[in-house]
Amino acid sequence: MSKYYDKKGSPISLVTWQQLFENKSYQIIKQTHIESGPLEGGMISTVWLGLDHRYGHTNGLPLIFETMVLNKKYEDLECSRASTEEEALMDHEDYSRRYILSNTNKPTSRWKNLEIE
Repeated sequence: MSKYYDKKGSPISLVTWQQLFENKSYQIIKQTHIESGPLEGGMISTVWLGLDHRYGHTNGLPLIFETMVLNKKYEDLECSRASTEEEALMDHEDYSRRYILSNTNKPTSRWKNLEIE
């Protein structure tokens, strides 16, 4: 079983992963800056990690994307991991609705999608 995956979830070598990881336009999926409210100056960031964050301990597709809500000091307030770019973008939009559109800025859970099976 591979530890490294491209954006489509296909196994890749460590060398290929390193090359892709250095390419910020490949790595960064979406970033949304929070311009008002209690988290003003923070951001919601969705990135491709390429490294399976299940670490081989659970069944299921590799978790290779991460979406984080960061305050203006870039401390993480909430995080989710996903297997596909589509799922990661859905997490990004969910956080955007909760942190920007609703302006409540209240985390519901720090980590999502990391249940041990």
